[in-house]
Amino acid sequence: DRSEFRDFYKFVFQFSREGTNKTIEKDAIVDLLPIVLDTNRAPHLDLFLEFLAIAEHTRITLDQWDSFLQFNHTVSLDLLNLEEDGAWPL
Repeated sequence: DRSEFRDFYKFVFQFSREGTNKTIEKDAIVDLLPIVLDTNRAPHLDLFLEFLAIAEHTRITLDQWDSFLQFNHTVSLDLLNLEEDGAWPL
């Protein structure tokens, strides 16, 4: 069920934070995402990991983490239905 997985996905982020930090280091996210997601749930995973490798962001918020999952549910792999003025973080 998509809703149950989303709850689990958010829990993974919360559990992986260090201390009282509200963000997680990008390098940890790069290691964590392939453990939590596969290309069936996140067809954009490989490209997103490549993007993170070169992105200037050093930390990821829960909103960004959650938005990536929603992006995978909303935007087709060929990106034809991507709204260029959409509000996707990162």
